[in-house]
Amino acid sequence: MALISDRIYESTTRNCNGEYVDVDPNNQLCLNSLQAFQGTQCTGRLDSEHILAPFCPKANDYNELTVLEMNWNWKAGISIPVEDTLKDFPSSLQLCREDRIRYAVLWANDVNVRKALNIREGTKGEWAECNKTTPYTFDVPSSFEYHRSLSKKSLRALVYSGDRDMSIPYVSTLAWIESLNLTLEDDWKPWFSDDQVAGLVYYTYKAQFLLFS
Repeated sequence: MALISDRIYESTTRNCNGEYVDVDPNNQLCLNSLQAFQGTQCTGRLDSEHILAPFCPKANDYNELTVLEMNWNWKAGISIPVEDTLKDFPSSLQLCREDRIRYAVLWANDVNVRKALNIREGTKGEWAECNKTTPYTFDVPSSFEYHRSLSKKSLRALVYSGDRDMSIPYVSTLAWIESLNLTLEDDWKPWFSDDQVAGLVYYTYKAQFLLFS
C-alpha cells in the first residue's frame, strides 16, 4: 500500500538480517531502520488492523467510558433509545473500533438481549469481547502443515485475507498459498458485489482464496 519507501525497505532488510522482532540491541543500524518504519514517521499512527481506518487512541488511553456516561443501564434494559445515546456521543469517537466494541459490550449485556438469547439468569456473568482467562497451552507455532495435509484430502477450503491489515499482511498470505503447491485452476481476477469490484480472487484446485481490497 506504499506505506514505506524502497529506501526504507532496502535499508531495513539489509541492516536487520531477517530479524525484526528480537533485534540485537547493539545493532543500531537495524534499530534506526525499524524506527523509520514503525515510528511516527511512517506507520506509527496507523491502525495496524485497518490502515485506512481513523487512528484512534486505545480504550485505556482516554479512560474506559462507563455505562453511566453512555446513558445505558443494562441491568434494567435499554431505557434510552440507542439512536439518542449515539447522538450525544462524540462523533469523532464513533468511528473508532474501540467505541464500537463498547457498544457491543453494552448491547450483549443488556437484560433484554440476554433474554432474547435465552441466557438463563445467574448462569453467565457479564459478556466480554475476548475471554483471556481461559487456561490453555500454546503449542502450535504454525498451522501450515495442517493446511498442507488437509489440502491433500477431498476437502474444499475458503481462506480470505485483506490488503489493509498490517497484522496479517497479504504478501505473507500469497507466499503461504504458493508454498502449498496446489494446481492452479484459474487466474487472479476480481469478484463483484452489486456490480462493483469488491476484491480479488485467487483460485486453486481444491481451495478458493479471497484477497479483499
